[in-house]
Amino acid sequence: MSRRTPVFLPKLTKAFQALGRQPRYTIKTICYGLVGAGAAIAMALCMEFLFEHTIHHFAELPLWKFALYSFLSIGITSAIVGFLLTVYAPDAAGSGIPQLKLAYWERFGYVSWKETWVKFVAATLSVGGGTSLGREGPSVFLAGAMAGHFARW
Repeated sequence: MSRRTPVFLPKLTKAFQALGRQPRYTIKTICYGLVGAGAAIAMALCMEFLFEHTIHHFAELPLWKFALYSFLSIGITSAIVGFLLTVYAPDAAGSGIPQLKLAYWERFGYVSWKETWVKFVAATLSVGGGTSLGREGPSVFLAGAMAGHFARW
């Protein structure tokens, strides 16, 4: 068995290789899309979970508690994100779309696992913790990075 053939899927691999070129590309493209979409959905669900257990929960409290707890939530999550993006993985900073384009043009689409997971955690903490950021850029980055990892596998 060649190095590229997964040991646990020999029959599926053989059947896949027996397909024509166009069906193989179509199936690969669908798989990349599913992996990317799954990663973006997982991040959105994590954001929603964190938001429900922080800001949304605080909204039921008296105004002064809502303001205090929301401020603390935003401050703590922003400090963690700042640490992750400044000290641990500076390459994961930014919205995500320009970084993904840069990876495509300079590194043939390669995005490290470290960048991928830090972007996932940082975006989840930022948006879920109450910071007024969008999730579109990180979703595109994460979907592209995960599809790239899957393609290399």
